[in-house]
This record gives sequence, C-alpha cells and structure tokens, in this order.
Amino acid sequence: MSNKQENSENLPISSSPQYRQHDILPHESVQFLKSVIDGLSDNIAVLNDQGDILLTNESYRIFAAKNGLDPNNFCRSTNYLSVCEAAAGEDAAEARLFAKGIREVIAGKSQLFEREYSCHAPDKKRWFIGRVSPFTFQGRLQVIVAHTDITALKQVEAALRKNQNLLNTTQRLSRIGGWEWHIDTQTMYWTEETYRIHGFMPGEIDPDALGHINISVACYEPDARSIIMDAFQRCVAQGEPYDLELPFTNVKGAKFWVRTIAHPVIENGKVVRVIGNIVDITERKRRDNELRVARELSECIIEDSPVAITIVSRDGKIVFANRHAEQLFGLEKSTIGTLCYNDPEWQISDIDGSPFVDKRLPFHQVVATGQPVYDIQHAITPPDAPRKILSINAAPLHDEQGRIDRVVCSIQDITERRQAVEHLQKYQQIISSTSEGISLLDKNYCYVIINKAYETFSGKKQGELIGHSIAEYLGETVFLEHVKPQFDRCLKGETISYQDWFEYPALGRRFVEVMYFPYIDAKGEIAGVVASTRDITERKQAQEALREKERLISSVFRSAPAGIGLVADRVLKAVNSRLCEMTGYKEQELVNQSARKLYPDDESFEYVGREKYAQIADRGTGDVETQWLRKDGTIIDVLLSSTPINLNNWSEGVTFTALDMTERKRVEKSLQQKNQEIEQFVYIVSHDLKSPLITVRTFIDILRKDLLEVNRQSIDEDINFIDKAADKMNLLLEALLKYSRIGRKEVPPQTLSVSRQVEQCLIALGGILPQHQVQVLTSELPQLLYGDPLHFGQIWQNLIENAVKYRGDQLHPRIEIGARHEGPDVVFYVRDNGMGIAPEHRERIFNLFSQLNPNSDGSGLGLALVKKIVTNYQGRIWVESEGAGKGSCFYFTLPGAVVNQDPG
Repeated sequence: MSNKQENSENLPISSSPQYRQHDILPHESVQFLKSVIDGLSDNIAVLNDQGDILLTNESYRIFAAKNGLDPNNFCRSTNYLSVCEAAAGEDAAEARLFAKGIREVIAGKSQLFEREYSCHAPDKKRWFIGRVSPFTFQGRLQVIVAHTDITALKQVEAALRKNQNLLNTTQRLSRIGGWEWHIDTQTMYWTEETYRIHGFMPGEIDPDALGHINISVACYEPDARSIIMDAFQRCVAQGEPYDLELPFTNVKGAKFWVRTIAHPVIENGKVVRVIGNIVDITERKRRDNELRVARELSECIIEDSPVAITIVSRDGKIVFANRHAEQLFGLEKSTIGTLCYNDPEWQISDIDGSPFVDKRLPFHQVVATGQPVYDIQHAITPPDAPRKILSINAAPLHDEQGRIDRVVCSIQDITERRQAVEHLQKYQQIISSTSEGISLLDKNYCYVIINKAYETFSGKKQGELIGHSIAEYLGETVFLEHVKPQFDRCLKGETISYQDWFEYPALGRRFVEVMYFPYIDAKGEIAGVVASTRDITERKQAQEALREKERLISSVFRSAPAGIGLVADRVLKAVNSRLCEMTGYKEQELVNQSARKLYPDDESFEYVGREKYAQIADRGTGDVETQWLRKDGTIIDVLLSSTPINLNNWSEGVTFTALDMTERKRVEKSLQQKNQEIEQFVYIVSHDLKSPLITVRTFIDILRKDLLEVNRQSIDEDINFIDKAADKMNLLLEALLKYSRIGRKEVPPQTLSVSRQVEQCLIALGGILPQHQVQVLTSELPQLLYGDPLHFGQIWQNLIENAVKYRGDQLHPRIEIGARHEGPDVVFYVRDNGMGIAPEHRERIFNLFSQLNPNSDGSGLGLALVKKIVTNYQGRIWVESEGAGKGSCFYFTLPGAVVNQDPG
C-alpha cells in the first residue's frame, strides 16, 4: 500500500517550512523515547489533521526503502491520504478503504480504526493489521497510523493448511551470501547471494580460485584489502577463523558495508576447506550510526502505539506504561509507580512452565550488560486472565552522565504465534523424512498418523491402520517381544534405535532400522511416539558381502609369501607377518610409525618416495629396488611394488609388496665375481701360460741348431732353460688347480679354533721363520670358525709367507697376528714391518698371478687365493700401509664362518 512520492530531506519537523510551530513535537519530552520508537517492529507514522506525514519511525523508513521508495522523500512532506487514494493494482481497493478510515478518525466519527489487509509485492505475499488512533497536541488533532506486519503469522497459518509445502519459504528471505574454498582443487564456490553482493549474475565467473579471490579482494577499500587477505591466508595456513566488518564497493560501483566470516574445515590436522559468509550490513551500519544521533520523538506516539511499551526505573519500578501495556498487564494509571517489573502477581515462568529466574529477565540483562536485548520470551499469567507468551525487546536509557537511568521495554503478545508454531512442529516431526516410513502412535499404541512410505511398508492404507493398535497389525507376539519394550522406553523420554528382520505382507522378509522419538505436545508432555522405519536390506546384504571380501583380503594379507603393507603419507598403517619376519620387527613396532624406520639413511628414504610416486603418477604403479635396515642392524635388499588404493586420492593410502632380494643379489654378485675370475683365467691362459710355452718353443729351435753343431755346453744350457719354463708352467697350473677348488665341499665342514689354526700355520712355517729371524707376536684369539680347515689354514699361511717374502731389508722383521671387534664383525689382521705397499697397488695385489716383483719366487696366486676364500665366507679383505718401508697390515672378516664372537 505504498507509492513513490517526491523527495524531501529526512530532517526534524522544525526544518520543514510548510508546517506551523504547533505541528512540532517538543524536544525535551521525547529524547529519552528515541531508542524505543526506532526499535519497534511496527511501521508507525504521525499525521496532522490534513493527512500530511509529520514523523515516521525506523521500521517505516526501512519498509519504504525495501519497496523501492526513497525513505527520505516518502516519509515527510507527503500526504498519506493522497498516497492511499492514488494506489494502483490489486491492493488499490484496500488502500482507499484505509484512507476512508483515517478520514473518519480525523473527523471524530471513530476513536479507533483497525483493519487487516493484504499488501502484496510482486515477489512476496504480505499481510498487515493497520490501526489508526487520534490524539491532541497543543490544541491540534493529530493521528497515529501503525502497521503491524502479520505476514509471519499468516505464513504459519498457511503452513498448517499445506503441511510441508511452505517449510522452505523462510530461506527466500535470506540475504546471506555463502562461499567455499577447496584447498586441494584450488577452486572457489559462491552462492547466488554472494554473486549478487559482488555485482555479478550467478555463475558469471568460472569456479577457479584466482578469479574469485582477486575480484572479491578488489571490491574492498584499498586500506582493507591487506586486512582481509591476511585474515584469509591465516585461516588457510593456520586454521584461524575470522569475522570482519569492512567497507565494500562491488563491480557495479555500489558502495556499502559487509560482514565477512570464515571458518576452516580441518581433517587429519590439516585445513582442507574454508567455508564463509558475506553479508550486506549497510542497513545495520546506518541504523547503528543513527542510534548515536538524537531524534525528536513524540511522547504521544509512545502512548498510543499499538505495541505495549513500559519504562522501568533503575530500582525496578514501572514508571510508565502505554495504553496497550495497561491492557496487556491489566494495569491502572493509579498503580503505575507502585509495581515492580517482576511483580509476583504476574506469575512469570518459562515457556515450558519452568521457573524463569530474575537474571534472565530483560530488565536484569540490560542493567547487567548495558546493552539492548531482543526477543526475550517468557510467559505470564495476569490476575483473572489467561496465560500469555511475550516477546520483549529492551534497551537502556542514560542520564546526562552516561549512566543507565531507566530501561525501556517493547512487548508483544506472541501467544497465538507460538501455538501455531507448535502445531507446525507436530507436522514437521511426522514429515521430516518422507523417504522413510513415518507413523505417529499414541500412548495406547494406536496409529494416529502414517505417511505414504509407511503404507508401502505395511501394505495397508491409512483407513486400515488409523485408530488400530500396532499389535493388531504386527501380531501380539511380535508386538510384545520386539515393539512394546522399546515403545515403553520411548514413552519415558528415551530416543530408541534398533535393527531387526521383519516379515512384511507386501515386501516379504526385510531388514529394517526402526527409530522411536518421544512426541511432545503443546503442554510439553509426552503424548505418543513418532516411529521411523527404514528398509536397509540392501545395505545389510552389501555389508555382509563386504565383510566376506574383507575376510578374503585379510586371509591373503596374512598368508602371502611376500611382505605386504599399507602406508598413508609414508606412515605405516598395516603390515603382514611376512614383512615383520623380513625386518625383524613386531607388528606393533611398525604400525603408525614412519616408513623412514626401515631405511638405512635419509637419502634412500627420500629416493624411494620420489621414484615410487613419480611412477605411480605415470602408470598407476611403482617398482623400486632399495635396501632396508633390519632391527638387528643388518641390511637387506628389497624390491618394492606400490599402488594407491584410490588412483584419484592418494591420501586414502598406498599398498605395497616387498620381496627380499638379498639372496638373489648375493648370487648376482657371486656370478659377477665368477665372471671376473673367468676373464682373469682367460687372460692367464692367453698371457701367463703362453710365456713359458714361447720359451720352450724358442729354445727347442736353438737346441736343434746346437745339436747339429754338436755344441755340448749350449745343448745343456738350452735344456736347462726348457726345464725351467716347464717348471714355471707346472707351478702355474698347480696354482690354478688349487684356486679352482676354493668353494668346493671336498672336506666336511668342522668347528675349529682360530688360535689352533694360527698355531698349526706357525709350525708349518717353522723352517723359514727362524731362517730369516722373523719375530711373530700373537694376541689372544678365542674365536671359533665353522668350515673347511684347509681353507682357514691357507689364509694365515699365505699372509705370513707374504710378510716374510716382502720383509725388504728390515734387520728385525716382525709379524703381529690378532683380531678386534668392529660392531657385529670380528676383524682379523696380520701386520708386518716390511717393505710396505704403495697406494696404487693395494687393490691389484689381490688379482690372479699379480706380483709386484716379477722376479720373485712363487706363482703370484697367494693373495688371490686368500681373497677367494674370504669371499666364499661372505667376508672382505683389504690392506693398509703408510708407504714404502713402513710395513703393511692385512685385514679380513669371515662373517659366514665365525660362530663365537665373544671377545672374552
């Protein structure tokens, strides 16, 4: 019932020249009422006896603005009667009737005109109650016109008629924009209201992160951009929510204020999404500013307001009550000033009938906090009057020193509205989940209401069930054993949920989930039970099938010959028994531990991660060879094969199998060594053995010539050279034969004492040691060896002979024999003070037939023989020397033979 009128400034009445002084409301009498009138929810206007608008309250101006009218133009310098009579459209007749009522009040034909009418906007249905009442000020008749918005009540009434059809209408009034930022996908989602606030049509921006964020940040004032961006980044990185109010200019140039709120969504300790709201709070900001500016209000408006208004002094006495407050509370003018805000005769209680403590009353809260309160609801029962439910707004009034002097209360009787809401709640309980069978049963176990889904379950129509007991439908036995015990518990206030198999006439045997909720009536008492029945047969069958698959997978997981595990973010989540055997750890020592625990160093751990995930990204699986560190400190070679549970979401976990490749690697290494030996052997056959053959062939030719000349001396020399060459060849062949037998099990293995082996070698060398005056020092050797005794003897004998052979010009040659512990290994050594070995020869001396001095005695096979024996027992051998003339020390290990490493 509004049309746009010409503009005039929203100024105090005294600034409008066309109004006389007697139209002006006294400033001193209304200043304390300003916060009350502007806080009223009704639209209020004051008219003079010509129908001109003198004053309007905040609600009136907001209503005008929402209907496309400039409140500054429409609210003053406008004739209300002309507006009504010029109205057009479907509500024009109502507007003229209302104008007629106003004229009757002005003419004195009526003291109160009241009419309920519709005032529908194109996009919204609205209803109001209009009240017109006269008052006299400074000898002039003036009129209060109040419009109470009863749209909510009308909507509730319509909802009762249409059940669930209007349950979603409240969302149409929402003006809150929503957004959601996905960190993993780097995308932003805006609701339609968010687009509108920014000045766009819904979906006008592609849902990428950069576009939305840049556009939104650019809409804030320059000084505010760093504030909003810093808050957003802290929310994403650190999970800090924020709530800010900032100036805003959308892309169309509209300037306003917004409130922007964001909360992080955290999963597994990590922010995965940020959800927020953006709200246009310009109107609220404007009201906040206007509340700080004094407005001239009329005491007469308060007196005749259709809303009950009271003013309570600091000591709790009611010092003012308008006409509606008197009617609501049954007050007399004479009693005002004698009653307190919490007088016992009103029997104040909570809506549910429980006591309503004083500190919850609006007066108490305003005095305690100094802040206004809104929509405080409680019940009263005035003397000789029915119980009423009230909604109260209250605000403080301050004296000249800024102290709270009084509290003003705006009171509405919402009894009918509450009753309508309670009836609506009853229907909402029943239709809350239409995909399930819903029924309402009374305390006698009889059906009151059922929905369509329940008819499908039961195979019966409403007429066959309503008014009948559940025992009649399911049978006495099923009712007593399955239903009644749960039903009775629900009638005592419990919410019951259970699952069971039932035989249904229409559906057959079905597995259902049943839930019972207590039904609370308008008196707050349990009046029955709301039952929800959901058919979950397929889910039950799927769960059984899933459990069967899980058992099968679990069986494979436990019995697989390969190590199997599951990792998430490289943390072990599950391991099978074979993997525990491979690593030497128990299951509880691995689960929920970082996989780094299995790697000898960070480099190996990081390499496997990079390589594995690169292969998975390329082809869905990854295969990597690496090494693991067992619990006992030993290293094993493994082949890891990995694949994610979900190729689209690796965070769900990656399964892997681990094959122990240690033995295969050892065999490969052994084969490699064999190949090297074969290459050396071919070289020997083609080079070292060829040399004496050439010597024999050469001297045979010379011998032929000498035989022709019958030169006896030359013949003897030729034969001598041939003999030496043949001896050399025989020596090399015997050495090769001895070398080739290393590794063959020609003698049963035995357990031998190291000290005994060394002692036997020294006895065997009892001739050459004294001959060269070599001093031998032997430390304690308690170790035991298991293997071929001939092999062990050859190790120490060859090393001792080598030390004697290369004693150089040492006048006091000395050999030290001993052992030491290095971690899990026993390191044996033979040290001398002889010639020493240059660094460039320390590896070559272990090759076949390698001699640093080609003219020395022997075959050059001794150290190569020692190395092969040591390698055969999974050991290693090396030499250390400080240089020429400073001696040498040969070290070797025999981990495959040592059976007693106890140093004591």
